[in-house]
Amino acid sequence: MVDPVSWYDQDLNEQFQLIYGTKEEVTGSINDLPFQMEQLIASGKQMPKFYMTCGTEDFLYPMNVAFRDRFRDRIDLTYHEEPGIHEWAYWDRNIRRIIEWLPIKANEKGGK
Repeated sequence: MVDPVSWYDQDLNEQFQLIYGTKEEVTGSINDLPFQMEQLIASGKQMPKFYMTCGTEDFLYPMNVAFRDRFRDRIDLTYHEEPGIHEWAYWDRNIRRIIEWLPIKANEKGGK
C-alpha cells in the first residue's frame, strides 16, 4: 500500500475507513507513506535503500508508479515490475528477488 490517502477518492472508501479511519485521520499520519517519505527526505537523515515491486495488472499499480515517479530521483530506490496481479503467487515469485537484493551475507541467508 503506497498511498492510502488517494484511495479515499476511489471505490474502496468504505473499506479504507474501516481499516485506517477517515481520510482526514490518515492524511499526515504514520499511514500516509508519501507524507512520511517527504518528512524523512526533509530531515536530511541518512535513509535506507528502498525496493518496490508491483504487478502491472495489480489494482495498486497506478499508485506504485506514482510513488516511484515522485521519489525515485530523491531516494535510493530499486523498482521492479512485471505482469501480475495482487496475489500470493506474484509475491512468492518476487520475494526471492528481494532477498537477493538485501545486503545480507551468504552465510546469514542460510548459505555456505
